[in-house]
Amino acid sequence: MRQAVCALIPRENGRVLGVSRKDNISKWGLIGGKVDEGETPEEALLRETFEETGLRITSFQKIFTRTDGEFECFTYLCGVEGEVSTNEKGIVKEVTWDELFEGPFGEYNRNLYNTFNHE
Repeated sequence: MRQAVCALIPRENGRVLGVSRKDNISKWGLIGGKVDEGETPEEALLRETFEETGLRITSFQKIFTRTDGEFECFTYLCGVEGEVSTNEKGIVKEVTWDELFEGPFGEYNRNLYNTFNHE
């Protein structure tokens, strides 16, 4: 089974840091991506977060795991430092949970939200 990672980066205003899809900048998801061969999920988390946002993770804790199709997906609650900067095509911004629910991984994000907000 392949693996993927997501970074949950909460903001003080109740929003979370999200990234738009490269092929549709009106659809939002969490920062993350596939774990490359020879890479641990934690290494992928650090790499994907930096590639997509320019932010460096200062702390992380795995808070959610779910099998989604052919992928085992791990979501980490992350602390970050730095300024948002990226050369990727996606847009990085603070988004609401509702925006995440409407994105391509809406069901996954709804399950994450329900788990994360009931611990």
